[in-house]
Order: sequence, then structure tokens, then C-alpha cells
Amino acid sequence: MTRKDITIIHQAKFTLNLSIFEPEEKNNAIILYLHGNSSSKLESKNLLEYLPTGFSLASFDFIGCGLNKSKDIITLGHSEQDQAETIVNYLKQKNYFVILWGRSMGASTALLHGKCPIIVADSSFRSLKTLCKQIAKKGAPTWVPNCLIECLFPCFFYKLRKDVEEKADYDMNDVDVKFSLSKIDLSTTLIFLTGD
Repeated sequence: MTRKDITIIHQAKFTLNLSIFEPEEKNNAIILYLHGNSSSKLESKNLLEYLPTGFSLASFDFIGCGLNKSKDIITLGHSEQDQAETIVNYLKQKNYFVILWGRSMGASTALLHGKCPIIVADSSFRSLKTLCKQIAKKGAPTWVPNCLIECLFPCFFYKLRKDVEEKADYDMNDVDVKFSLSKIDLSTTLIFLTGD
């Protein structure tokens, strides 16, 4: 397995450092791995030993993650889907058949992007709003009743949404995979554990 590192310009001002792992005898299939929040492209190394014969593996650090410090704002899928688009377009120009594989934020990003014939979405969140509500419920002290969280959450989320819009220039409500799923024309197999 050989590794190639390539620097790609994104939106004329940011760099994306792509690593491609290719077997000696390769076909044109490549898995583009999209890492989770607070992670990096190193996460993809776990897949190397499980790659089907002839498949290549590509991964990169989203802006603000890993070694990519072009900017320090992570949008949990909003701008990451554009970064994935830049890499997918590059790989397609090189005649690869691109398969997206994402975990957590990367899974949601893959679904938001939705333009590859095969997508593996491992532990995607549905939307930033539902993710924030889950975090609020999980992080609340045990003596705080769920009904109180349900009542206060809309106010909290409104404030958070306005702060994010002001500082990061995007609407958190736009990060919702249900909108992109309606546009994806793929055969779908959903696998999940009880309690997911």
C-alpha cells in the first residue's frame, strides 16, 4: 500500500490536505472517509486492513480539524459538505469511482452532500437541532425533569442559533439531513442497534 499526499485549494483561499492510500493492484474504486467532530483523517487508518481487494482509501482533515488550521470554525456539516464536494470532484477528475464513508459529523456531511452512488453513514446525527437537544438532555443534572428541558430548549436553541449565525455566518437549521435525504436517489439499507 502506497500513500500519496496532495494539497487541494478549496474556495480559492483554503487548503485541504488529501491522503490517498493505494494498493499495488488497484481498480478505480476509492472510499473517501469523512471523519467525525473533534477528530482527524487519522481516524480512517482503521479501515486500511478491511479494504476490499483493489480499493483505495482517501481522507483529509476538515477545515479546523486535525492538521488543517486554515480557520478555527467547525460547522458540523454546513461548510464541511462543500469541502467534501471539492475532494469528490478532484477524485472524479482522476477517474475514481467515489464511495463516501462518514462517521458522526462525517456521516451527516456525507448525507448532506448526497452526490455519490454509495454512502456509508456511521452514527449520523439527523440535525443540529436534535443533536443540541440530545446533548442538553444528557448533560442536565438528574434532578432536572425532561419536561423542563423541553420547555426551555426552544429559547436556548434560538439564542444559540443567533450566536452561530452572527459568528459563523450560517443557520444551524440548514444542517438537517432530512432535507438532503429527499433529494438522494439511492437504494438504501439502514442498519442500527436497539437504542440508536
